[in-house]
Amino acid sequence: MTASDYLKACGKDVADAYAHMRHTPDSLLTRATYRAFVSELLAQWDSMRQAITVSPWTDDGQPYHDSAAMMFDVSEHHHLWVYTGGDVPTGHPMGEYIDGIGVVNHVFRAVHDYYGHAVNGYTFSPTGEECAFRAHRKMFGHAAQWALACETRAQSCAFNYGPNAHIVRANRPFPEQKAGILPAFAVFTE
Repeated sequence: MTASDYLKACGKDVADAYAHMRHTPDSLLTRATYRAFVSELLAQWDSMRQAITVSPWTDDGQPYHDSAAMMFDVSEHHHLWVYTGGDVPTGHPMGEYIDGIGVVNHVFRAVHDYYGHAVNGYTFSPTGEECAFRAHRKMFGHAAQWALACETRAQSCAFNYGPNAHIVRANRPFPEQKAGILPAFAVFTE
């Protein structure tokens, strides 16, 4: 099923699943998926840093006005700004600090923008986000894919197909960031 067809068929269902998923960062299963995710993410970070320079974006707003600007920076300047704003809920594994690197959430934003979007040419549109999730998922083991789905596909579907989907995209609030276990269809179905 194409990414666009998947979103038409399942985008609202994934958004609903994320809305109903409990935030369980302390459960054994959630912790195991995020431990695998972070371990594999750090290996991707190390590999990516051999190809590009990553700089924290601390100014107001987003570092790029669109995905094309981000991809141009990566391809032409071998550089990537990473957005460092936003709050991660207390106790969420993505809020942990890794000595010498930074907050896991920021590391993930950089790695996903590089491997999910820039390397493959996928935009920040709903379909582009779905394609980026599918491409990036192939770089993770089974356990880590559960956490990846929470951090990408589920949040994107919640943003684009959830209860605030009627609000103009530029003014639409981002969904709450949660760590938990989604139904399998939200992680593995294509």
